[in-house]
Amino acid sequence: MASARRLMTHTTPQPAAAMGPTNTVPTQQLSVVGQQIDWSSKIAEVMREQFVLRPKQQSIMYKTPYPSAYDQIPLPHKYKMPDFTKFSGQGDVSTMKHINRFLLQLGEASNQDHLRVRLFSLSLSGSAFAWFTTLPANFILYWADLEKQFHPFFFSGITELKLTDLIGLRQRNDESVAAFIQRFRDVKN
Repeated sequence: MASARRLMTHTTPQPAAAMGPTNTVPTQQLSVVGQQIDWSSKIAEVMREQFVLRPKQQSIMYKTPYPSAYDQIPLPHKYKMPDFTKFSGQGDVSTMKHINRFLLQLGEASNQDHLRVRLFSLSLSGSAFAWFTTLPANFILYWADLEKQFHPFFFSGITELKLTDLIGLRQRNDESVAAFIQRFRDVKN
């Protein structure tokens, strides 16, 4: 029995030519042995290569213009969310008035810069809200950044106008609209 074991474990090396024809297996196939093949991804890869198929583009997801961590910041203890006065960018309310009113309505939450930024969109409607949603992701880090974007976009430069002010002024025949508006501002001030 011991001699049979020796015969089984002891083999003599033979030259490759003496062994006869061998089937060579590519190294890629050798590495796959013992691993599961993800057939769905292989099929998808072949289809992309053969038929020049492109995967569907991912749907566009809205991302806030401020860091997502701002959404995790808790509101002050027992804070009641106010019903903010909305700014649409269309009325006669200036951006400065809107910002002041927003900060007053915000109450104790206005002490935290990050909460101001996060809650500001709740005070917007119409084209002003549309503007806010088009800001790039993580573009606004601080309240000052938001104000720097907000004021120039919606500030008209015209102070409050009254109908009686408009009645007295007329555009001249040779006067452009821009010149008439400038003259109106000069008269008003």
